[in-house]
Amino acid sequence: MSKQKKSGKSSRQKIEAGLESAAGSLFGTDGFAKTAGLATNVSARVQRGVADRMNRNLGLMNMPSRDDITAIGERLIAMENRLLHIEDMLSRLVPDNPADRPASPPRTRKPAKAAAPAETKADPKPALKPAKKTKSKKSGKSGKATKKKTSAKGKTAPKS
Repeated sequence: MSKQKKSGKSSRQKIEAGLESAAGSLFGTDGFAKTAGLATNVSARVQRGVADRMNRNLGLMNMPSRDDITAIGERLIAMENRLLHIEDMLSRLVPDNPADRPASPPRTRKPAKAAAPAETKADPKPALKPAKKTKSKKSGKSGKATKKKTSAKGKTAPKS
């Protein structure tokens, strides 16, 4: 068995060496480098063209493109970071635990004394009666009160 393992390694090494020499002679040339570069450029142009057409079609259907979604995601992350910063600043100003809050400033004014209840008199004043409502003249079907118009000399003008 040890001879088979040794012969297996040597045959594999021979195959690898043969592939390396063939690949080196094929891939190591200037022609291959130029061809690979052209293929890469063509592939990139095709991808850009497909992306442009896709964006145009999505725009016609009022749907966001991948770039739009990415931009929204970046804006959302920025807003979350600002919100976390604001929350951090607020937590520094107003701690969550009431015991950690600074004591309120001492009171410098005393509250006004409550007025002592007045002595009740035997004859309190009677309550005022509500004023009587006066009737206004109603005109026609509208049900609204009308006023007479006065002219500049103080005479009443005819109703219009």
